Amino acid sequence: MSRTEQLVLATLLAVSAVIRIQQYTAGRALWTDEAMLALSVAIRSPLELLEPLYYSQVAPPVFLWSESLAVLIGGVNEASLRIVPFVAGLLVPYLVWHVGERLFNRTSTMIAVALAGFAPAMVFYSNEAKPYGVDALVTVGLVLLALPALERPNEQSVWTKLLLAGVVSIWASASAVFVLAGISGALAADSTIAPSRRVRRLGAGALAWGGAFAAAYLTVYRKGIDDPYMRDFWQDTYLKIQSPDELAHSLVLVLRSLLWIFLGESSVLASFAGVVGVALFLLVALLGPLLIGVGRVGRDHGWIGVSMLAGPSLAMTAASLNGTYPIAGRLVVFQVPLWCLLIGYGYDWIASRVFVSYSRITAGVLTASVVVAGLPVTGRWTVRQMQWSSSRELIAFEEASNRDGEPVYVTARGAPTCA
Repeated sequence: MSRTEQLVLATLLAVSAVIRIQQYTAGRALWTDEAMLALSVAIRSPLELLEPLYYSQVAPPVFLWSESLAVLIGGVNEASLRIVPFVAGLLVPYLVWHVGERLFNRTSTMIAVALAGFAPAMVFYSNEAKPYGVDALVTVGLVLLALPALERPNEQSVWTKLLLAGVVSIWASASAVFVLAGISGALAADSTIAPSRRVRRLGAGALAWGGAFAAAYLTVYRKGIDDPYMRDFWQDTYLKIQSPDELAHSLVLVLRSLLWIFLGESSVLASFAGVVGVALFLLVALLGPLLIGVGRVGRDHGWIGVSMLAGPSLAMTAASLNGTYPIAGRLVVFQVPLWCLLIGYGYDWIASRVFVSYSRITAGVLTASVVVAGLPVTGRWTVRQMQWSSSRELIAFEEASNRDGEPVYVTARGAPTCA
């Protein structure tokens, strides 16, 4: 790696870390979505966290236990409840770089790091007491562990690490099963492994990962799928393709997720480009390059690469078509590291074909267009520290002014944050 490349990489990682540190240390008050989950973490034992959580919340046990440990050490406060997602947010761009270095060229990898480091959704969920940022870390971590198993197929230790990590990941991330499905497809397509060994490994993976998922599904995740409130809440976010209208709605769901992740739901782009302009931007600047990246991975790495990087998206799509996994911003955050890698590979191909003599500059401009488009939203979450809840200030005011101990009535919606 040249000095310039080292400087660019260090700058990208450092600035993305500073953004997350600034956001974390500002200590904004918990808002309703966080508080509803935090209530269970704050007052339940580790075993009790396996039972149905308050307010129909569902979260992976390993995440809940790590949150519980953080609260035990640091007390019930915003810093403790957000420390695990914060650390995950710091690690994701770094691990994206490691994966990109092993699969792609430097330009593609730098683009992926920039997108993962500055995407508004990745910044936001680095400071949110919810599991979605950890989901992204689990995704890129599993892919990073799978690469040695594919590169050194005769080395048993790397396969054992992947097998054990897969079991733990299912209890740490509800979306890990999609990533493991992609990895399984890559292992099945690896012709360098002797057929007998390949069958044994796939059988061991199916048994270990399938058994872990069955146990986690029956004890934890099924509660969220079967919960009437949650089914009603997500009813319009499942992919359907039976009619042209349903197909169009499904495309809107995909574009809306890309919008929320890379530009932010309230992107200023919409104020001067309009809905049509935003849709075209998403198609040309994000979805198009992503699909180009998939095609290029297929050409350069075959089905092994496609299955590992795009397989999780295909598995998620199948689950959504089956009515078991919604396509909504927060629930697809786990895909972001892989999408960043694929988009980066797509940008590099576009730049090298359109402006051959200035390919790196062109790739940088393409990346900057997406990063800059999302910066206003990222800025509101960091520099201005957008407040989703004023409960902390209200409680402090009430405690200071209500010296007679008069009862205070709180609505059901406000109960989690006030508690």
